Amino acid sequence: MYDRGEVACHLCFNDQVLRDWIKEEASLGRGKCPWCGRRGHLIYLTQLSEHFRKVVDELYTEASGWKATDRGERIGDLLDYQWRIFSEELVNDRQELAVDILTADLRQKEMLFDYPDYDTGLFYPRELSLEEDWDAKASAVLTGVLPEPPNPEMMGEQRELFGQFVIVFEDLAVSFKPEQQGSLFRARVYDDREHKERYTAEELGAPPREKVKAGRANQAQQPVLYLANNRSTALAEVRPWKGAAVAIAEVKVKQRLSLVDLSQVPPVKSPFFEDLLKWRIDVAVLLYRLGQDMSRPVMPHEQEILYKPTQLLALMIQATDYDGCIYPSAMGSGKNYVLFDTQAAEVLNIEHVRVRSATFFSKPLGCHEEIYEEGPYDHMVKRR
Repeated sequence: MYDRGEVACHLCFNDQVLRDWIKEEASLGRGKCPWCGRRGHLIYLTQLSEHFRKVVDELYTEASGWKATDRGERIGDLLDYQWRIFSEELVNDRQELAVDILTADLRQKEMLFDYPDYDTGLFYPRELSLEEDWDAKASAVLTGVLPEPPNPEMMGEQRELFGQFVIVFEDLAVSFKPEQQGSLFRARVYDDREHKERYTAEELGAPPREKVKAGRANQAQQPVLYLANNRSTALAEVRPWKGAAVAIAEVKVKQRLSLVDLSQVPPVKSPFFEDLLKWRIDVAVLLYRLGQDMSRPVMPHEQEILYKPTQLLALMIQATDYDGCIYPSAMGSGKNYVLFDTQAAEVLNIEHVRVRSATFFSKPLGCHEEIYEEGPYDHMVKRR
C-alpha cells in the first residue's frame, strides 16, 4: 500500500494527454490510489515532477514585492483554472497534490532557494502576450504601400517573428481542390443609382489596382479576391438592405490552392509535452482573435487602424507562398476566402436578386452592460 507522498494514479487527472501518458509509463500496475480512492494506473510522483515543473516554469512567474501575497496564487488553483488538470474528486486536494508532484524529486535546500513558493507566490503574466503587442508590430511593418509580391525581407525587425509563423501556417494549411469542393461565390450590391446596367463578370471580379481600397487582408492598391463558400454568406457579407438589388456570381477556382484556415484554429488542449508552450498558447489566442477580427464589421473611422493587424497576418501568409486564407463569417453561416491571385478564379454565371427581407436576432441588453461592445483593438481608435 502506497501513501500520498509516493504515488498518484491516472484517474487523479482530468487532462487526457497526461492520463494517456501515465497509462503508458506507469510501472506499478493498477491499484487503489491514496489520493482519489479509485483503482487506477499508479505512477510515482517523481516521474511526474519534471513534466509539471516544465509547465510551471514556462507559464507562470513568481510574485515579488510587498504585495506579492495579494498578487500570487496557489499553483494547484492556477493549473486547474486554466487547464482543468485535476479530476473533480480532488477539488479539495489539488493544491497538496500539485506541490507534492512539483517537489517530489527535490531536496529541502533546493526547495528553499532554487524554486518559487508554490503555495501563494505565482501568477500568469498576461501582459507579455503576443496578442497584446501585435498592433505595434503591424504598425511597424505596414508603413506605406508594400511592393508586390511580398517577401520575408520586407518584414524588417519582424523577420524572426515571420520565421516562427512559418511552422504555425503549416499546421493550419489545407488544400482546396475545385473538382471536389465546387464553386465559391462573390456578391456586389447595386448601390449607385446612376448605374443602370447589370454588372458584368469583369465588374464582379477584383477591382483594378488604382481603385482598390484597404481591406481586412489587403492594403490600398493591393487587389485580392474576397469570396464565400455559399450564396447566402456572400449575400450577407455585402450587408444589403431591404429592397436592394444584388448581383451574386458563382466563381470557379482554376487550380488547386494551398490555403491557411483561420476558421478552425485549434486551441492548446494540454500544457504537457508541448515544445514552446507559451508561444503556442499566444499564437493560438492571437490567430483565433485575428480570425474573428477578419469577420467582424468595422466602422469606417476604424478601418485605417483596425485593418492593420489582419493585414499583417495576410501579408505573412502571402509571403510564405500560400495562395490565400479562410476565415469565419460574422454575417452568414459559411466561411470566407481570400485569394491573393485575382486571376486564380473566374466567374461562371451571375444571378441578379432583390432583397425582400432581412432577419435580425437580439437578446436583452443587461442593465450594467456597456452600450458599445469593445473589440480587441478599440483602445487604438481615438474617440471624437
